[in-house]
Amino acid sequence: MKCQFLVSILAIAMILGGDLTAVQAAVTPATQVQVVTQADVVSACAKGGNAQGCQDIVKAFVAYLKVSGMTADQINKIVAEAVQALVKNSASLPPDVRAVVAEAVNVVATASSDTQQIAAIREVATTVANGSFSESSSVSSGKPASPG
Repeated sequence: MKCQFLVSILAIAMILGGDLTAVQAAVTPATQVQVVTQADVVSACAKGGNAQGCQDIVKAFVAYLKVSGMTADQINKIVAEAVQALVKNSASLPPDVRAVVAEAVNVVATASSDTQQIAAIREVATTVANGSFSESSSVSSGKPASPG
């Protein structure tokens, strides 16, 4: 099966004029990085899971986003959605779980390319950690709303 895959890749490269660099760049990340979804992140972090397990999943999520081939705008949108999912109901969590969620939010922010979004996400992480996050707050892609 792997051999057939490589033959297909080579055939595509030949069609593209023999340029293997573009084909390798397009294929390599998908074969080396684990696909991690927003649901995986929320499951590992927002429900009181262990802090190290949460961080490992979040780092894998960020790594996946960075090599996914998506545009910056697409990634920023996914970052906003992931943060919103992580912080949903965070005000009702015990302080130790809020701390895990806040750290996860800070790590997810590193996938964003939008400095305003990153700043807003960091502010959200702070409010989650101290228990003052409001469910009416939001983090959007591009121009995030401030928490509270």
